[in-house]
Amino acid sequence: TGTRRPPDGSVGLDGPAMLLLPRAGGALRVPRALGMLNRLPLGPQAPGQAPAASGASAWQLRSARQRPERGSLGPSSWRSAALGAAAAGIAAARRSAVVGLSRQRRAVGSGAAAEVQPPRLGQRASGSDAGSEESSERVSQSMELLEHFSVESHPGHKPGRFAGPGPEYDGMVHDGTRWRLKASEAADEVSSALATMSEADQVLVTKFESEGGLSLALSRAFTVPDRLRENANRLLEDDGSGTSEGASQPQELDAAALEALRSAGLGAAVEVMKEVSGVERAVLLFQAADIVEEREAVMRNVWSDVEFHAGDVGNAELVSRLEMQFASQLVRTAEARQRAKEEAQKEQEGTQADRDVEARQPEAPVASDVPRDGLFGGALAHCSEASELARRLPQRELTATLSEPRNLGVALDLIGVYLKNYEIDKASAVVERLVPLCRERGGTWLVKALDKLSAVRMKQFRAYDALVALKEIEKVVPFTPEEGWEFHDILYRNLAWCYSSLDEAEKCLYYTRKSVEVKRKSGVPATWFDIWDLGKSHARLGQKTNQREEMRVAFDLCCKAADIHRVAEASDQVMLAKILSNVGEIAMGIGDSHHIAQESGPAREWYEKAEPFLRESYQLHVQALGPMKPLAGWAAGIVAHCMVRLERWPEARDHLAMAMKVECTKDSTTPGSVIELLDRLVGAYRELGNLPGMSEHIDELEHCLAGLRARGWDKRERDVFALLLQRAATAMLVADDGTGSMITRALACLREAETHLGIHLGAAKGAHRCSQCGKIYQQRSDLEAHVQRRHSSVSPPISAGGEQEEDFDVTPKRFGPHADPEELLHQVKSSIQILEFGEQASTRSRFTEEPLGVDSPPSRIMPDSTAPEPGKVPGGSPVDVDLGLGALTGQAEPDSIALSRSYALVGSWSDWKSFEDFIPFGDRGTEYLAEVRVPAGRSIEFQVICDRNWKQRLFPAVDGEAIMGPSASGHGRNWKVETPATPSILRVRFDPTGRRDLTCNLQPAVVET
Repeated sequence: TGTRRPPDGSVGLDGPAMLLLPRAGGALRVPRALGMLNRLPLGPQAPGQAPAASGASAWQLRSARQRPERGSLGPSSWRSAALGAAAAGIAAARRSAVVGLSRQRRAVGSGAAAEVQPPRLGQRASGSDAGSEESSERVSQSMELLEHFSVESHPGHKPGRFAGPGPEYDGMVHDGTRWRLKASEAADEVSSALATMSEADQVLVTKFESEGGLSLALSRAFTVPDRLRENANRLLEDDGSGTSEGASQPQELDAAALEALRSAGLGAAVEVMKEVSGVERAVLLFQAADIVEEREAVMRNVWSDVEFHAGDVGNAELVSRLEMQFASQLVRTAEARQRAKEEAQKEQEGTQADRDVEARQPEAPVASDVPRDGLFGGALAHCSEASELARRLPQRELTATLSEPRNLGVALDLIGVYLKNYEIDKASAVVERLVPLCRERGGTWLVKALDKLSAVRMKQFRAYDALVALKEIEKVVPFTPEEGWEFHDILYRNLAWCYSSLDEAEKCLYYTRKSVEVKRKSGVPATWFDIWDLGKSHARLGQKTNQREEMRVAFDLCCKAADIHRVAEASDQVMLAKILSNVGEIAMGIGDSHHIAQESGPAREWYEKAEPFLRESYQLHVQALGPMKPLAGWAAGIVAHCMVRLERWPEARDHLAMAMKVECTKDSTTPGSVIELLDRLVGAYRELGNLPGMSEHIDELEHCLAGLRARGWDKRERDVFALLLQRAATAMLVADDGTGSMITRALACLREAETHLGIHLGAAKGAHRCSQCGKIYQQRSDLEAHVQRRHSSVSPPISAGGEQEEDFDVTPKRFGPHADPEELLHQVKSSIQILEFGEQASTRSRFTEEPLGVDSPPSRIMPDSTAPEPGKVPGGSPVDVDLGLGALTGQAEPDSIALSRSYALVGSWSDWKSFEDFIPFGDRGTEYLAEVRVPAGRSIEFQVICDRNWKQRLFPAVDGEAIMGPSASGHGRNWKVETPATPSILRVRFDPTGRRDLTCNLQPAVVET
């Protein structure tokens, strides 16, 4: 999000798009009275700069003080790096050219090399020679684009992006690394600004000074339009008659308002105002304020530009405070709208038409009637002000409030905050709420919303959907690349990112080059960003085509990008971490190519070369974001890859364990990614000969499964989710300590997998399955429409705007692990049969389960270390309902089902022979009470039985943190109470709804005389 690429590789269109779209086509909605003002440029344009002459070699990294603004990559040297070994098998007629290039490669670092034209490669060879030739040509073309480069920061990566810091940054100074409040002569100004702020704003500004300070407070935003409106109101008060006596008195506008007009590119409006009356001047100011506000809102990226390097806790607090800032602004806007309505009603009071309109207005809904809203009921649900506003206003007024330009702009800015902090669920909820509103406005608003949508979809591993959004952007842009290189630079970069995720390496390279070319044509040199992107593109193609030399060039390119970035943008540690990770990954890829060729020595050298890059990347991620952030977990998994290749299994296990912990808690995971990581973790424990050690990860794995269910992955990809359940069951079984304690949990997973596979295959019977992606449709017409939309190169798919895309030449692919559902179902059923037999045999060896009335001694398998405290049993946390599944996973169920049953207590006091019914208790209507006399000196254990059916038991989880069931598989899983010293009454209170809760206590029994 934003021009500064997020850690996962995306960039945003906000900066250049916001600058150029108004200038190129008047995308903003402007009142007709100010049509003349709309023709004025709405902001400064970043001028193109001609590249400097080639200087010292690009490999010679200079200090910040000594380095030139631009340098030369030494194109001939770079070509030689690509061609030296890649052309080794080409015909002898071309060997002389290759030798010459190789010599120049050795000269790199000693100064600028003379430019050498790409070699003429004649007629194509066959086999490996053809592959080497194509690789050489690819690299040569890319190196020509890097003939001139900049060692400065990437365009738009400075505070304020292309336009520079706005007025919200007044009182702040950026020292090249962080923001600081101005000191010395400006101290009084800063103190005055802080004194006028609320207490919450003061805490935000001072505690997060380095992240932006004053600019973070929304009370500092939109000051220009607010000032213009203040002046307009004053003019109306002073000149209510509408005469033109003061028409020649521009001093009636205060200096701040005049400066606001000029800074917004509306300086010509000042001259217009000299020729009109006070009332007309006020009208123009109101309209100018609307233009300025909409422009500032649609260009707003203040929060998205925050780097969020405060670690887990600090970043979470900052996000929460920014959400509260937005909630407060929404309330202020709603109140202003209400005051305006009341004033309008007073002016028109008494007319029958108004009374009729008012009579037709529906009452504001009560809280239970408010529909779930992705913003008010989702992202801002924890903000009391937003929740109260949602309860108080009808949905249409909430939408109108959100549609105000300043609120819409801040909401889009907030999406960038969520993406940088990997709160993907919130980002998705908000962007889905905003896209329809932005589509109604069209123009720049639509472009920005689609940009945010594409970024969110990429984070959700929905690259095809992201590509559809970007293609729509490409289609609606009203200017050419020559008219707006900034915009197209970022658009092409994002398209390359999408194609890369879709495993379209050639198209990725194509758009990466276009990103460089569009700057080059405008006189803007390539930057470290371009060097990095080209390096990644060639690494993918080199690996895909088995061209090791191309991968070595990619390694050198990414190393160079890291060297430049380390100096040019020293404050962006996350970006540096990303580059270093790519360097390490490419090194491992080169090592793998040697390993495949059975060259163990060179392979290990490259693996060892990768390690320091990967470790530094991981440390930077942890320092900047915290160890539990998704990027930190991802970096830990990459380090583990290197440790596996170096056969350092304890270190591999430790990093995989951390990666697994993060994967199981983040909200952007998928079943496929969990499967892959789980397989790697089990493999590490197997290599260490300690498979029972997997027991440390079973709880977090079950937590992950619950999270995936809550996000609908069990319905979206039933077959893949079933595969994950099978893998989870395997992990549980290998983690068993020999007591059979994991069998029940593994069976629960397998039975759920069986259900999902049955639904998946059952839906396919009589239905129509897509042969390319596996999607199932009940009607053939639906399948044909799907194939035409998603897989046909003749008839392009439908865009996000409902129109057909041209040149949409990507077929959706299915990535990640998957299995044949019929074969998987067969395996799952076989495993269930075996485990059920083993569970029964294990049960018979310890106890005999008989119908009521026959001796059925209890057997408690809950470990003492995890048993609940005597006399108190904690309830389980509610999870989204999944009827028919998850009886053994502690899932909640609808209240209507929970309250439709009868419940009874059964336990050791009667040798498990009699039931004691629960009776309704209390005023809530959901609580039950059971009392039973228990003897002294005897262990007390019990379970809760539904409808007096032994196959419908409720019992504690193994860890004591949830209430499981109803299920037939809970024999021996009992609650235990301390042994009473005297005859006592056991009182058990049970609430089966929502968060199931069970508490119990012992009271002395009354002795009858």
